[in-house]
Amino acid sequence: MNQTGQSPTVTTAADYCWRRIGVWGDQSCPELVEHVHCGNCPVFSAAGRGLLDREAPGDYLREWAELLRAPAGQKEETISALVFRVGPEWLAVPTAAVVSITDRQKAHRLPHRTGRIFTGLVSIAGELQLAFNLHALFELPAEAPLHLSLSPQVYPRLLLCRRDDQAFAFPVDEVFGTTAFALARMQPAAVASPALATFTRGQFVFNRREVHLLDDELLAQAIVRQHLA
Repeated sequence: MNQTGQSPTVTTAADYCWRRIGVWGDQSCPELVEHVHCGNCPVFSAAGRGLLDREAPGDYLREWAELLRAPAGQKEETISALVFRVGPEWLAVPTAAVVSITDRQKAHRLPHRTGRIFTGLVSIAGELQLAFNLHALFELPAEAPLHLSLSPQVYPRLLLCRRDDQAFAFPVDEVFGTTAFALARMQPAAVASPALATFTRGQFVFNRREVHLLDDELLAQAIVRQHLA
């Protein structure tokens, strides 16, 4: 209400009373003594209801109708992967296939079964797991250049992965962490080792390093063959 006993009138958006004489204006409105803030005033509330109750512009309804009729855009399929290093190569496996990351330990050899690739058994969380040497499986060079490291301190780790019912552990020289990327942006693998190329789905760039995404299904199948050999 104003001094004449009538509520302040609201004409256009530019003439809103709270902008002229309210808390966002010169604060001369006498109603501020009672309501303290324009947000508590019935004039302000009535203006808000008026905005909600007003008829939508024709262009607004037409634009929404066209938007709803348009086919939904296709979203890029992304994948989360754990990035790690084996020798000179940066590799990755889908995060869903990773069970645990632990300190590296020596595998317990099995008589007449242990070889270059199948190295024996390791105990992880109290359970025995098959251990394999990806360095030998992928036929990688023996040494890795020091500049390949992504971490300030490098800690060798033991990864336990699972694909379907097949679990397998393998040592890695460095684990960096997880990343997500669009599968459509993955490039064909370009690796010097034909053995590694067999198990690689493609490659992507991570922290200015080329990372090869491993096919965990093919890897599990190869490990089963190595174990049964």
